[in-house]
Amino acid sequence: MKVLIIKVFNGRTILEKRTVCGEIKGGRKILDKICTTKGHMEPVTEVVGGPELYIDRGSTINLTCTVKYSPEPPSYIIWNHNNAIISYNSPRGGVSVLTEKGETTTSYLLIQQAKPSDSGRYSCSPSNAAPHSIIVHVLQGELPAAMQTGGQMPQQIPLSFCLLVSVILTYVTS
Repeated sequence: MKVLIIKVFNGRTILEKRTVCGEIKGGRKILDKICTTKGHMEPVTEVVGGPELYIDRGSTINLTCTVKYSPEPPSYIIWNHNNAIISYNSPRGGVSVLTEKGETTTSYLLIQQAKPSDSGRYSCSPSNAAPHSIIVHVLQGELPAAMQTGGQMPQQIPLSFCLLVSVILTYVTS
């Protein structure tokens, strides 16, 4: 079955004709398995839990990247933080990667004792597929923006209820 795929990349719209060789799913991921018009599957990269992740300072950041539908596992996966390659031997310490190759290749990036400087865009870049990113926010006790009230006042207690409680307290204490 041929489909027309519309992608938006850096503000540009790209139209592609493709052959679907697997399932079609609804929601955010419209096409899960996609083939080129020659019938070869394209690898799909995903950093699980995105597009944004909120984590408390001092916690361990655990990012999981999957590469699916690849004819062979990627020969390497590079993790980036704010467009810089992450060094696993950096003076910061506490950074490690574990990669399991297979039909679905999974790479785990672990960063211990998260600091505010660890906030930013993390990208997983396999050797044989397009990269995928997630934005990480390291919180210092504050609520993420999605959980804040947006400046709304808390619900006020009706005056009649306050008067009732006042009358009851006056009655009980006399």
